[in-house]
Amino acid sequence: MSAILFPGQGVDWKTWMQPYLENNIVQNTLKEAENVTEIEIRKYIVEAEAKSNLRQPITTIAQPAILACSIALLRAFPPFTKKFRFYVGHSLGEYSAFVASQTLSFSSALKLVQARAKAMSYASALCQNPTSMLAITLTSRFPTDNFLNTVYSAVQKYRLIDIANVNSDRQIVLSGDKKELESITSTLSELVRSLGKLRSNWLDVSGAFHSRYMLPARDSLKNALGETEFNISPELCYTDSGKRFLPIISNVTAELYPADEEDIRRQLLLQCFRPVLFKNCLKTVKSKYGANLFYAYGPGTTMQSIAKQNGISTKSRP
Repeated sequence: MSAILFPGQGVDWKTWMQPYLENNIVQNTLKEAENVTEIEIRKYIVEAEAKSNLRQPITTIAQPAILACSIALLRAFPPFTKKFRFYVGHSLGEYSAFVASQTLSFSSALKLVQARAKAMSYASALCQNPTSMLAITLTSRFPTDNFLNTVYSAVQKYRLIDIANVNSDRQIVLSGDKKELESITSTLSELVRSLGKLRSNWLDVSGAFHSRYMLPARDSLKNALGETEFNISPELCYTDSGKRFLPIISNVTAELYPADEEDIRRQLLLQCFRPVLFKNCLKTVKSKYGANLFYAYGPGTTMQSIAKQNGISTKSRP
């Protein structure tokens, strides 16, 4: 069994994609995305400079562009294996997973992601104080449940912070009020000193995604999901204990999506303001469904890094 991993927002898609613009399939896929979204994706890539201090484009541009880049690379460099594939996307990457599994058309996914990005940007703009996302990583090579439990306990003492992503035993992402995030960093450094050093990184996003701060995005995203058709044909599904599932692991439940359109819409809506349980997603596809060959697709190296933290080695195509 194989699994394909797709990244979410925050990856450096512009400079990463520059070497692949000479590929005709990549060019045509990005052009197709531009026709749907009216975003000049290739122009952003061509004009990008390899400087780490340059901010990524705003959410309404970055999300559709990263989806387009992920699918472009998948089309141009398909996996070698013909074994049954599972798909695991991180946040925005779930929409790439729906396209890759043929459950959602590329154009429908682009329109839906545009609506998602606009809704999330709207929710961010409503926040009275600056919000952001902060990745907290324990640099020790030895995973320990004590780290996650320590973070969970610390977050409970902060009124304006939510858990956004649980990526591994050593990495967790927090969402919320920026001042409180700055405060909890120093607090955690002291609390986990016996476990190892702490590294904190601000994510290059425009708000506190996967948290209560995204609740105002609910209505418009729900409407967009309601207008979207999903393909749940039997030949695309995985059957387990007599029940049909999509071969996509849900960020919300860390289980396969049921082959039910309303359930798909419900979980994608919840994903906007619920934590991404990526650690458990990888555990499910590996331990429960026997995936032993993992491909990391999309721009950047985030998926390779998180997979490695979970004891999984990945093959990159490209």
